[in-house]
Amino acid sequence: MATIVRFAESETPQRVLGVRRLVDPAPFRVRTDVLISPDLSAVEGVVDEDFWKHVAGAIVSMTAQEITDFDTARSDAAARAVQDDIDATRADAAGGLEGFGRSELILRAILEIILKEINNLRTEHSLTPRTTGQLKDAIKAKVESGDVD
Repeated sequence: MATIVRFAESETPQRVLGVRRLVDPAPFRVRTDVLISPDLSAVEGVVDEDFWKHVAGAIVSMTAQEITDFDTARSDAAARAVQDDIDATRADAAGGLEGFGRSELILRAILEIILKEINNLRTEHSLTPRTTGQLKDAIKAKVESGDVD
């Protein structure tokens, strides 16, 4: 059995991307981003392989500063991904209102019922009824403001 350690050649530090045990490491001998059966004694006790790196043919533990930098970058990337998902959801919701006539029938029916009830109450209090356009604008503004998750 051989231990194969793949690392990120283009990164500094060259962090370890994965460790596998294989019977035949021959296909990996031509790769420059792989070490075959390296000495892992320097990372003994470092459970998280995310904090291992390749340095001059050896696998060692990252420094405390490298670990901090890596964790910060990973956390920032995760936060950006979550925010991108939220932004995409809001954009999809707002975009769906642009084509209100093509929206799902159930959503349109619910909104029309709510608008009718609101207008009944407004009429009882001598207020002018709301239009469908006003309802669409209000929903779109709420979605785009970020107040709705």
